[in-house]
Amino acid sequence: MPTATEKQANPVEQTMDYWRKSTRWGLQLQEEVFDHWSKLWSGASPASEEWAKRLQKFQTDWSNTVTEIMRKHRTMLDEQYGACVDALEESLRMYSLKDPDQFREHCGSACRKMLDLMKETSEAQVREFQEVTSKWIELWRTSP
Repeated sequence: MPTATEKQANPVEQTMDYWRKSTRWGLQLQEEVFDHWSKLWSGASPASEEWAKRLQKFQTDWSNTVTEIMRKHRTMLDEQYGACVDALEESLRMYSLKDPDQFREHCGSACRKMLDLMKETSEAQVREFQEVTSKWIELWRTSP
């Protein structure tokens, strides 16, 4: 509580004072961060040769890993696309069947085939994800 000699501060003035202090603090923090990053970026402390070699090795390993992942993904997409084309051709052949029993058998086999394909695809995607994750973790552990 303010005493008789103290003047009670206006809430708006208090709010503005807090705002000024927090803004000043934020600007100081930004200046410190900027100074820190500019010192690092300007090369104030030159990187060692060993560190540069490790960084180059990491970049090479990373690009090789990404290339391998993309090749595997393309192969998997090609297989899926081929299976879809085969399924479409099979379904178009089914409509030429006249016997209802044959039609039912072909529909059942096509359905089982599609479910098996979906299962194989999802399992392959999970395996690929696990492989990629382990490679990324290994690269991260051995990175500079």
